[in-house]
Amino acid sequence: MNRQLFSELRTADLSTVAKRPDHGAVRHRRVGLNLDLLQTNVGPLDVSLFDGNTVVLDVDHIEHRGNDCSWHGRVKGFSNSHALISVVNGNVAGTIIFGPKDRYQVMSQADGSTLLRQIEESAFPPDHPPEYFKRLPKE
Repeated sequence: MNRQLFSELRTADLSTVAKRPDHGAVRHRRVGLNLDLLQTNVGPLDVSLFDGNTVVLDVDHIEHRGNDCSWHGRVKGFSNSHALISVVNGNVAGTIIFGPKDRYQVMSQADGSTLLRQIEESAFPPDHPPEYFKRLPKE
């Protein structure tokens, strides 16, 4: 039985991915997504991340809403982990978190493709520039 959530895309399929990841993303790649597994699978899912690393997701529960679903689970071997992948109208959004710096996003793109991103929270720009705090009224 195929338990692979993502499939590799051919090089020709990668032409629309930006050369440089967005702020906060260390790296990214386009992936094929096995939606049937998310909607029906009650067993573990294999998730190929980067550099040949694979994690196993164990399902906690799946919420169904018509053709849409939200898959809730954990990364095997990481007690404080969580994985949430939602599919709404064929679009996917999700997060996989399993270590102090192991954060991944799965996102549908405008062209219909799916992007897997490795996230580095410290790479996000600050919410407010330092000048913002200087302008706040003093109490």
